[in-house]
Amino acid sequence: MKTRIIWTKLWDDSWFDSLSQNSRILFIYLLTNQDIGLSGCYYLTDKKICFHTHLTEIELEVSKIDLVNKIMFFDNWIYVLNAQGYNGFVGLKNDVAVTREINLIPQNVKNTFGIVKQHRVSEKDDRVLATPDTSIIINHKSEIINPNKKSEIRKQKSYNLVGNTMVEVEE
Repeated sequence: MKTRIIWTKLWDDSWFDSLSQNSRILFIYLLTNQDIGLSGCYYLTDKKICFHTHLTEIELEVSKIDLVNKIMFFDNWIYVLNAQGYNGFVGLKNDVAVTREINLIPQNVKNTFGIVKQHRVSEKDDRVLATPDTSIIINHKSEIINPNKKSEIRKQKSYNLVGNTMVEVEE
């Protein structure tokens, strides 16, 4: 089961407070339903939304208008504009997962929503491109240098992103 974090300060937000009950239900549903991923852009039909929220088609359309500054709708695709701001997941591995997810979205949807191209994830599962010439190992596993001598194990370097700079972590 997926986990989503919603900051409780949402209930003190003046924008959220100004919404109708139906718009609040829709907003919370769009943040927490089983189809939303880390990028906040996902495919979901109006029929499924109405089924889960018990909103009529007319109530749904009115609520979509209320959410226009926070959520975009296009051809059964939904884009929660600040999805990462509504959850607490951060870090390099999270960024890689978001990039992979964005790469699966059709280009016409990305163009409509203005989703910019993310850094390409390399073919190796545990690396991410830092620049066109270098990649950074993002796991913390040990690497066996010589499989016949298991005592010769070299620790891979770990990095943290500080601003726009990768900094080596001392272990």
